[in-house]
Amino acid sequence: MKKHTLQFAKPLFLTLLLSAPFCHARSTDPDYANSNEPSFDICMFMGAHQKVKLNLAVRQAKPVSVILRDARNTIMYRDFLKKSPTAYRLSFDFAASESGIYQLEISDGQRTIVRRVEVLEFPPIESSRHIVYNPQTSR
Repeated sequence: MKKHTLQFAKPLFLTLLLSAPFCHARSTDPDYANSNEPSFDICMFMGAHQKVKLNLAVRQAKPVSVILRDARNTIMYRDFLKKSPTAYRLSFDFAASESGIYQLEISDGQRTIVRRVEVLEFPPIESSRHIVYNPQTSR
């Protein structure tokens, strides 16, 4: 059984080893950078504990900036990502933030995506519990 496994594993390992340099191959065509394919894609979702998660996939070798602004247009976060195609996962914690509208701006200089994050504070709802007891009356 071991001999059959080795006969199968060796060619598979060699195939993976030889094909590895081509997995991350990029086009050297200068028109590829100017193609209609977007240079980045984003996905935002609400995480646990009042955190907003941003998944950002940079597709082309262009610098991408991420800026978070509050309602007064004050920059709260700014990052310039590398010029290499890669995936990023960013997390923004709004637990201690004031109520208001925040803007998350992702741009490569040509294409800009703005997402609005609204932080609302609701007054706590007090729960009340009433126990009504009617004493038993004797007849």
